[in-house]
Amino acid sequence: MSKIKAYRLNVDTIETIEDVKVIFGGLNLTTHSAVKDFDVLKKYFTEEIVDVDVDEDDDDDEDSQEECDTCS
Repeated sequence: MSKIKAYRLNVDTIETIEDVKVIFGGLNLTTHSAVKDFDVLKKYFTEEIVDVDVDEDDDDDEDSQEECDTCS
């Protein structure tokens, strides 16, 4: 059984926008509709992968929203 290796991105190897697209496509990035500013992100996250039930009566709803580093 082989061991899984981890790799850090070397930004010096990125040369074109196509490189950036390949990187983002391979990272398997996901988000969910409850994150803060999802309306900004939904343009880019168009492939729905999970149907999550959310309790609408949850009093901590505002606290459960995550910050988006790129949406500030």
